[in-house]
Amino acid sequence: MKTILFKLIIFLLLIFRSVFLYSQVESSGSATDTLKTVDYNFELLLAASEGDTAAILKWMDKGADINCKSYYDDLTPLMYAANNGHLNTVRFLLHHGARVNEKTWNQVDALFGACLNGHIFIADTLIQNDADVNTKNAD
Repeated sequence: MKTILFKLIIFLLLIFRSVFLYSQVESSGSATDTLKTVDYNFELLLAASEGDTAAILKWMDKGADINCKSYYDDLTPLMYAANNGHLNTVRFLLHHGARVNEKTWNQVDALFGACLNGHIFIADTLIQNDADVNTKNAD
């Protein structure tokens, strides 16, 4: 049952990604550039979630946006790194211009994710970099 559910979720994500890519191409007029940027952003988000700073730098050099958002859950690379406990990656992203107070659609930010997951040193680093400690989420 779990395998079927997992496959269904993956299938739906792939469909959602295809629709998103098509809408991006339609609005920009340049299919090749848009698809490359979206793929680079996806790779950057993945690298941030894994704490791979070398890969983050690689994708940034290719044109990925350090403040891009996942079309699945609206998280930024900084949010992924903070949620997953990658302190050095959080510092790296902040040093390279990641916006510390960027919010998702329901007003969640990197500080919220760090605190929710018990990453005290990451929360402290975010606060030292002017994270808003008074933010309220949509819930």
